[in-house]
Amino acid sequence: MLRQISKTMGWPFTLVYIILIVSALYFTFVAAPKALNANDWPYTQGKVAQSELIERKRSNKNSDIVTVYLAKIKYQYAVDGKTYSSVQIRWADRSKNKIESLIGKEFPADALVTVFYNPKRPEEAVLQQGLSLAHMLIGLFLLVSICSMAWALYRNANKRRSL
Repeated sequence: MLRQISKTMGWPFTLVYIILIVSALYFTFVAAPKALNANDWPYTQGKVAQSELIERKRSNKNSDIVTVYLAKIKYQYAVDGKTYSSVQIRWADRSKNKIESLIGKEFPADALVTVFYNPKRPEEAVLQQGLSLAHMLIGLFLLVSICSMAWALYRNANKRRSL
């Protein structure tokens, strides 16, 4: 099938299509289930051990220097007498929107926080349960992209049959 797709649409299209499908599979079977399972996890009291704003300089495509801000929030919690630490705020959430409010208001250093932990693997923990808006938008983007590419393949196949 991949050989037919690459022959019909070209290797760049095929590569993008494969990457989108693998991303969708990862999101569907790994990231989203973990985020949804966290809704049933027990919780414990934890404490923010480190809360800082990290500033990094990077160059963009135009060689302009841009400043990127990242939140570094580390918290500790105990389950059955054993202490754990984590930096995961929400499953598969890599966006750092509202960084200053995360650090300053929600998770300042030494703040007490509710930590939701996996009862089977207590080292897995999050501070916020469920899927973020970013998760839902990524899922929607993947679905639309895969459907669009499938439609393009279908139309291309019909054009070839009619010739």
